[in-house]
Amino acid sequence: MNKIAPLTLLFLSPFSSADYQAELQLSYVTSTQDTKGMVSGVDIESTIDSNKIDSRLTAYMDPVITADKPLAEAAFLNKTSNVSLHYSKNDSKNKNTFSFQPPPFTTESNFDIDSYGFGLNYITERRNWIIGAAAFKSSSEEKDAHIPNTNTAKRWSLHTGKYLTDSSSLQISYGQGSIKNDKYADLKTDSSDFGILYRHLFTLGNANHLGLNISASEIRHDGIVKNKDRGFTAGLNWYPIHALSVGGQYKIEKRSDSDANQATVMSQYFFTEAIAAHVTVTKTVTTFDNSNFNDADAMEYQLGAALRF
Repeated sequence: MNKIAPLTLLFLSPFSSADYQAELQLSYVTSTQDTKGMVSGVDIESTIDSNKIDSRLTAYMDPVITADKPLAEAAFLNKTSNVSLHYSKNDSKNKNTFSFQPPPFTTESNFDIDSYGFGLNYITERRNWIIGAAAFKSSSEEKDAHIPNTNTAKRWSLHTGKYLTDSSSLQISYGQGSIKNDKYADLKTDSSDFGILYRHLFTLGNANHLGLNISASEIRHDGIVKNKDRGFTAGLNWYPIHALSVGGQYKIEKRSDSDANQATVMSQYFFTEAIAAHVTVTKTVTTFDNSNFNDADAMEYQLGAALRF
């Protein structure tokens, strides 16, 4: 008699129910950004390497039913209210090379970045109104610095909206944030942002769905330099079966001193109704208005897992 199979079923049984009321997500993200340019006749090459561990715990106020739904969209289709906690730890290395004359001169700085976040998304039982809030704090500290260099970023936001149909919603958001250097108060920058998001899930067949996400945003910065950034994002996710999603999105950002174009491809697969893995690849190309700098290329790779219970 094979004893391995019953033991496997026993281990997975607590996580195999179609219903769930909490989800834990863990991700590893690695990225590299390269920028080249020339200032005052000196060639400059900058590289930022980053490695991040990201975690998020979401608790739902009612059980999420997954029957006859794409597993990745079950909470959205159930219109389930939730609260979430988020934590990430990022190790970033910045390297700058100045080519005055051979040999090049190089500087390096390493940063530890810790981020915390909280979110609330409440959906009324009658009329399906969406009401929510979020708060975020991040602290960046330069390691091995002779002079302490710590930056703190904070942001809060409110959002509201409505389910237009059982499978589509529209919401708007407003937020405020700030970034300050703990040593130099004059370097503080305040910001305010506005956003709009539309979601729709099309049913193409019995177990075949297509998800559409469209969003637009504007961020106004108020500091030593006042400027305004605008962004537009459109994404599609195909669900050929309930357990699998394959998709991509394209984002355009118009900043005060640059333009950025970002393309993302992603996929998620549920091995059971409670255990999933996902992979995401993102490429960003930034074009600077200042002729001192060339385009900046960035690549990001993300591998993660989710556990529902």
